[in-house]
Amino acid sequence: MKIEQVNEKFQDSYALKILQEKVNEIIKVLNDSCTPQTPERIEL
Repeated sequence: MKIEQVNEKFQDSYALKILQEKVNEIIKVLNDSCTPQTPERIEL
């Protein structure tokens, strides 16, 4: 395995981690903005 390949995999997993954190933030905001009358909360 070449070092470039390892580096690509690392960058991919890092980007994925950042993306997941953003998605979690968005879901939290959406859930917080739901009124008490709205039982549907977004679950991952």
